[in-house]
Amino acid sequence: HHFNWSYFASAHGKGVVDGVGGTLKRLVWLEIMAGEQCSSAEDFVKICRQKTKAINTIFVKQAQLDVTKSMLEKSFSNLSSIPDIRNHHHFKALHKDIIRYGQYSTSENQYVFRF
Repeated sequence: HHFNWSYFASAHGKGVVDGVGGTLKRLVWLEIMAGEQCSSAEDFVKICRQKTKAINTIFVKQAQLDVTKSMLEKSFSNLSSIPDIRNHHHFKALHKDIIRYGQYSTSENQYVFRF
């Protein structure tokens, strides 16, 4: 299995999900400009549902978020972190628990990390 991932901030935030979020924010903003009240996440979802049927919008209650957060924290509590990860943009899986990483795919300095 070959896996390479190169991350660059200039490409961040340009996916389909970002476009959907921008579309919903624009729809809600237009309604606010027309006098509609939007003072909560529930109001936001209500307006989205009224303005478009093409995008399925749901409201997630805080209790649901808290339960999910707790489960994820337990799952990730034993993970090791890659040193100085914010300065590295290229990662390659060498094995199921070993990666090689560097600032760029062409960088001379490459590091190996075992999870």
